Amino acid sequence: AQAYWATAILDGVLDGANGRYVTIMRLPRDPESNELGPHLWRKHTWHAGLCGAIVVASSRSCTVTNDLQEAGIPYVVLGRGASHEHWVWCENIQIVHHALHQLVARERRRIAFVGRQANEPDLMDRLTAYRAWVAQQQQPYAYEVPAGAGFTQRLRDLLTSDNRPDAIFASSLLVAMETLRVAQELSIRVPDELGFVTMAEGPVLAAWHPPLLLIDRQLQKAARLATEILINRLSDSAAPPKQITLPSVLREGSELLA
Repeated sequence: AQAYWATAILDGVLDGANGRYVTIMRLPRDPESNELGPHLWRKHTWHAGLCGAIVVASSRSCTVTNDLQEAGIPYVVLGRGASHEHWVWCENIQIVHHALHQLVARERRRIAFVGRQANEPDLMDRLTAYRAWVAQQQQPYAYEVPAGAGFTQRLRDLLTSDNRPDAIFASSLLVAMETLRVAQELSIRVPDELGFVTMAEGPVLAAWHPPLLLIDRQLQKAARLATEILINRLSDSAAPPKQITLPSVLREGSELLA
């Protein structure tokens, strides 16, 4: 997943920069707090020479942005930022509803949601969307398999039970890959016997045959727009916050290989 993200984002940044000089810096997580590397950022003084920054943020609280604000360095968040920030991200609710409707259109009505993490806003958004869809559709079947310790056994128990779903919505790449592995282990053919939707975050999923339904969040386009916003900020620092939510797109995996 990290390689997919890095490639898509880098390509988008370079496209948006249009020949301008770009420095890429990956901030690892603090091994003690598990927060995005402010400890590393603060140890370096060269960042004072930066003209601007694009911050890839998977959390609603990213402390790096505080350092940038204090240093007076313009930045754009590639993620869902705060109301006072410039940011670009991808729609995360309606696309889940659309994907679930597509499963139903394929005669899949017992749809389980697999995987969630409370500290990841995007994953929680998908779970919230799933629950709202179940309530709206008055679906008699609703089952959630949380990620974390014991996940594989819980998933195996579900797929071998009398209450087995006929489709899975996998909330992330790691969860999707483990679900596919367990299904193969149990000789369950995906997506023929078990419908499947997940995020388009890797070549393995795109190349799966028969093709899977994948949610394309257009990361490369988001990174390009974030870069263009940042370049505009450098010439107009007083510009009001620009916030863009891109539509996510549901695709057959084979489309992503074209």
